[in-house]
Amino acid sequence: EIPNTDQVQPKVVAGISLSALGLDAEGPFVLDASLIRDLIRQKTLSLKSGVIVLDFNHAAFRDQEGYNAKEFEVDLIRALSSVAMQLYEDEGLLSVYVNVQLDDEEGMSEEAKERKNVIEKDVLIPFTDYELCIKNEGLMPPATEGDETESSLPSWNDIEWELQRMIARALLPPPIVGESATSGGANSADLLMGMNTFFLSLSFPKVEDAAPYVEEMCKDVDSMEYRVDLLASAREYLEHNSETCDEEDKKPDPRFDILYQQQRLRTLCRPHAQRAPALPFAGSDIIDNALPIVYTVRTAHQAGTWPDDEAGIRQMFDLLELGLRSAVEVLDVESAW
Repeated sequence: EIPNTDQVQPKVVAGISLSALGLDAEGPFVLDASLIRDLIRQKTLSLKSGVIVLDFNHAAFRDQEGYNAKEFEVDLIRALSSVAMQLYEDEGLLSVYVNVQLDDEEGMSEEAKERKNVIEKDVLIPFTDYELCIKNEGLMPPATEGDETESSLPSWNDIEWELQRMIARALLPPPIVGESATSGGANSADLLMGMNTFFLSLSFPKVEDAAPYVEEMCKDVDSMEYRVDLLASAREYLEHNSETCDEEDKKPDPRFDILYQQQRLRTLCRPHAQRAPALPFAGSDIIDNALPIVYTVRTAHQAGTWPDDEAGIRQMFDLLELGLRSAVEVLDVESAW
């Protein structure tokens, strides 16, 4: 029950995680967007006090004793999708798509995979600002501090850190062209990269191939260039989106792998960053120990490998959009191709 705002003074409550979908003895239910809107208006929910979770793999989608999930699935998807659209378009809430793709084929049910494929293009991507990719991190034991043998392996700590980084970047004031730290700019290029900067261009087909060399690679550089056009998954992306590719021959969409590998590059570089940026994130040092990423899709006419025909350029901009969804620090956009 939502209290009357005329009778109750606005109160900020810390640490709320509100699920828009629930399941009780009477069956599943979805909170109406207007109820959530009231909580926001009352400041019971805010960006700094809580999150709203729209879980399309909630227990309400799975059969239980005396409960047939299939009977409610279509209605639940429609209701959750409607809430997602209203909160994003009408309320302008900061939204993150937590994209889970387990390595273990048996880790996610076929029903869940099918549901994800159905709603990803029409709901999960268009009604979110950012995208956080997760593989098996949630199934692994927590990393122990000081264990160097495990330091390069993916961990849940990395996922939590990456989510905080995304939100921290979203809270920054918009950058102003020509502004600098000396003129009071809180989100300026010299704060992000420093003055006289150097970056190293990554040319490995897979980011994990660079893991043994990352410590040396991070020395005396201010950022890492993530060359998307040189990735093996970029070639798979071209094949996947080719007009000549038969639907039956299509492999899983490699966009996940492109996003995930960028996260891994940042994670691998973090312990070895020697020249880190100094952006002020509300007193947090969440980004101070990270090496910024320069996200690049270099076309053939610009000494890269990405095709620069009409279809290739269209897909190049799609990949650049992926960079924005990952909250990349620097997006390299060609002025000619």
